Amino acid sequence: MSGNHDPLKDWLVAAWRDLFGDSGGGRGNQVGESGQPTRIRRFTPLSPIAVVAAGVAVYSPRLMSAAAGNETVVEVLTKLHGHRVLLVAAAALLVIVDVLRHRTHNWSQMLESVVRQGTGHLPKTIAVPFPPGWRVIWRATITLHRGTVIRPKQFEEVSRAIAAAFPGSDKWEVTVRHEAHHDRIIIARKTITPDTRSDRQKVLQAALDDASIFKDPKVTALTVDEAGIETGYRIAFEKSMNAGA
Repeated sequence: MSGNHDPLKDWLVAAWRDLFGDSGGGRGNQVGESGQPTRIRRFTPLSPIAVVAAGVAVYSPRLMSAAAGNETVVEVLTKLHGHRVLLVAAAALLVIVDVLRHRTHNWSQMLESVVRQGTGHLPKTIAVPFPPGWRVIWRATITLHRGTVIRPKQFEEVSRAIAAAFPGSDKWEVTVRHEAHHDRIIIARKTITPDTRSDRQKVLQAALDDASIFKDPKVTALTVDEAGIETGYRIAFEKSMNAGA
């Protein structure tokens, strides 16, 4: 009868909501644990089934003695016990994968929250490549909806929040770049190139940067004397009307 309560249907609906979340106000949106709209699905681990299978395979001799009267169960347990090494290795691998997937999921949630709070826009997608890195993210691409406008002050706040979440070191730094023409924000870990320029070259570069008709001047050492002291420099610049080129 149509009026009867269907427990199977209720269970399926509850399982679907637990795995994928409730549908939000917009197409493709869901409602996160905080009650805010999100496009990131809830994390679903892959390892529990493999861990249970590995545990049963390891302790199958004890289980076989308890189920000695059931030949089918004993036969299945015997097969599992024969593959216990493979099952344990697979379970361990899936646990590691789940740890990395969970880190990717948490970072995706954090980046979505930062962009939503900093700009007022909900990102379209957030892509964090797998594996994501252990302590610091390697790269992430935040795709925005077409025509999304991010003001300079808003982007500065987003960049500052991301830099605080992934602090750099003396060897690398995390850069944030807004590509407005592609409607996306690129986050990348970049290795810091050691500055091997001499003091003279630095002073000359600073002088050209502060007051120069040249556009984007670059100073490089051209010649050095026998003592290793720089005696000549090459100045490169982009062509422009101000530079007479």
